[in-house]
Amino acid sequence: MRNAGGPPITSYLLLQPISPVMFMGITTLFFAVINTLKIPGSLMAGVVTIPALLWSLAFCPLVALGVYAGRFFIARVQPEVFDQIMTAILVFACLWLIATAYL
Repeated sequence: MRNAGGPPITSYLLLQPISPVMFMGITTLFFAVINTLKIPGSLMAGVVTIPALLWSLAFCPLVALGVYAGRFFIARVQPEVFDQIMTAILVFACLWLIATAYL
């Protein structure tokens, strides 16, 4: 199952007058809520199994590393540079989704 929600919300948030910290906070909260709401349906449809969900939980400590790396980066990057980086990632993600749409 593909998740194509990143490019639309990134496009929207890049147009808003918000700081990189606010950008990351909104994005994180948005996808935390969306993905949490998808768990019951995915379990009922058999797309995700309980053992697979438990296996995924084993990697939760790695989230802490990502949080600290993200905070380190956000604290040091200029907002203009952040926007340029996010725009480049957005273009790459869109091209990737188009290229792999029918695989």
